[in-house]
Amino acid sequence: MMRFTATIIAICLSVLVSPWLLLPVACLHALAWFAWELILIGLCVDVYFGAASGLPYYTLAAIVLVSAAEWIKPQLLFYARD
Repeated sequence: MMRFTATIIAICLSVLVSPWLLLPVACLHALAWFAWELILIGLCVDVYFGAASGLPYYTLAAIVLVSAAEWIKPQLLFYARD
């Protein structure tokens, strides 16, 4: 239920606010779960705002964010398993 709520909040923020306000929420979401839905949100935002004709910045940023979060999770202390 928490993941669903966080996804709905990310969808609303992606359309209503500046990307700089969405970035911390997306980072926390990517650190909490494997956030494939952020890539889909980035793709939808690129299509919605017409960036599909150029470079899809939101999609690329989401791919980098999810990849970086998955790479850094094992190095974080609260993900360590003894």
